[in-house]
Order: sequence, then structure tokens, then C-alpha cells
Amino acid sequence: MTNRDKSVYLERQRVRYRELKSRPQKTDLIEEVSVFLRISRGQAIRCLNGRSRKPGKRPGPKRKYGAEELPHFKRLYSLLGHPCSKRYKMALPEWLPFYERYFGVLPDGVRSLLL
Repeated sequence: MTNRDKSVYLERQRVRYRELKSRPQKTDLIEEVSVFLRISRGQAIRCLNGRSRKPGKRPGPKRKYGAEELPHFKRLYSLLGHPCSKRYKMALPEWLPFYERYFGVLPDGVRSLLL
């Protein structure tokens, strides 16, 4: 059974599930879907309810480096041999002149963020 077939089947079962009134009928339908699709009962319930997981807010602190700085940051991190953050911070001022000589001068905004 292809993914398309599964989604068509699941859409039909969703309609049936919403129309059912009694708990025993819904329980039977949940059991049928879980056996047919080979998923757990909890997953079957989530599929039949039609809830989709919305991507939440990214955990942790806000990102410091944007799309312009990140490639330089990653390349330097790799060239330095993947040091820990403390050593990376100490090595950046020493390595940045050599990096700029080889890869070209960095814009002022990028340079100030990296230092």
C-alpha cells in the first residue's frame, strides 16, 4: 500500500470518525485503523482527529549569527579543528587575518560579530 493509498483511506476514516456518535463505535474504528495501518492506538487517534503538529518556537537562546555570518563561522570552526566554544573564541582573533587573506576580506558587520 502506497502513502497515497494510506492518505486516501485515512481521509475517509476521518469523515466516518467525525460522524460517529457513540464511544464504542469510535473505539472500534480506532482499532480498525490501527490494525490496518499498523500504527499504535494513540497515533491512530491523532490521525483521525486530524491534528497536525505545528512547529513550535525554537528552544534556547536566539541565534546570534544570521545567514551572512553562518558560512564563515562554520568554515572557521572546521578549519580550527572543531574546538570547544572557549578555545574557539580565543582563537578567532588570531586566525581571522589569515582567513581573510585566503578567503577574502569580510564585511565589517560580519567581522564584528565573529569577534
